[in-house]
Amino acid sequence: MIIKETDRFLKTEEEHEVYAIYWVDGVRHYYIIPKGFDGFSARRDRDNISVVDNRISKGFRLIRSSSGNDMLLHEALLEGDLLDRLLEPQDPEAVQEFKKKLELNDEKPALF
Repeated sequence: MIIKETDRFLKTEEEHEVYAIYWVDGVRHYYIIPKGFDGFSARRDRDNISVVDNRISKGFRLIRSSSGNDMLLHEALLEGDLLDRLLEPQDPEAVQEFKKKLELNDEKPALF
């Protein structure tokens, strides 16, 4: 899945590959890796976000998050503590490990 983020102040648009989707109070959130950022950053559906490509790759799994909510998560994030390492703080080694896992699954690490 690819989303587009529009910054109305700077008048810029940037596309991001989505690696996890979750819901909080009925609002969809996306985990992305912005360019130049070594970890996940969350974007909300309501924050100047539009879906460019809504196809979810075969590598996604539906899981129950620790808070009890449904979450669509790329399967490469389910191994070990990779998801936690990508959340906070920034971890360049975790990003490289994630890229390698994507490549092993014949997926190009798009857009980051």
